[in-house]
Amino acid sequence: MHTFHLPVGEATVTLQDVEVLWGLHIDGPSIIGVDTYCSIQEWGAICEELIGFSPAVGYFDGQRLKLGCLARVLDTELPPDASDAECSWGSACLATLYRSLCDATHPAKSAIAGPLVLLQNNDLDVHRLVRHVVPAFRDQLTGLRPEEFIWQPYSEDVLASLPTYYTAGRDIWRSVTYLICWDVVESHLPHRVMRQFGFHQSLPDMRLTDNQAALHFLDRRSRANQDWTTTHR
Repeated sequence: MHTFHLPVGEATVTLQDVEVLWGLHIDGPSIIGVDTYCSIQEWGAICEELIGFSPAVGYFDGQRLKLGCLARVLDTELPPDASDAECSWGSACLATLYRSLCDATHPAKSAIAGPLVLLQNNDLDVHRLVRHVVPAFRDQLTGLRPEEFIWQPYSEDVLASLPTYYTAGRDIWRSVTYLICWDVVESHLPHRVMRQFGFHQSLPDMRLTDNQAALHFLDRRSRANQDWTTTHR
């Protein structure tokens, strides 16, 4: 469900957060294609073509590229004339975050991936966290009072002051739908957190489709040459 179950109600990261905070398009084609098998050398050539950087062989783990090697290469601002293809990653980012949250809830997991900046509080700068402070955080959440929770951090004045591309997808901020990024298919359920949009919270209908659970467990293992465009049509 990708929601944080707090004493004051449920809250989550939505398409609104992605667009307002990062200015990424949330409306447009899904980020999908064909999972083509490539050799390490071929993947290196693809990286060179797309981002101007060819990873060394040591940066590969089998057919997987260790993304840490791309951190400095990708840590740049978008150009003023960035194309739609460069900007249309909002829903893909949120789908990836949702999947990462799901994976991280497994008891055997000790780390989390994904666009975690969306979960961070700008007032805090925590790089390492010792285990004995976790109960303190839990106590703070358990004792949370309704008046202490900010349901709508983006006032109309704030939204009006932003460039238009930060609010271009406003009509679909509350869309109950699926977010797709290759194999990742995650449900976007803003009707569970209507107070984040200034509305009364009613009892939501949880089911989107009959195969919702099956979609959630899709992955890319053993799917060479899988055409995800056809899979998700």
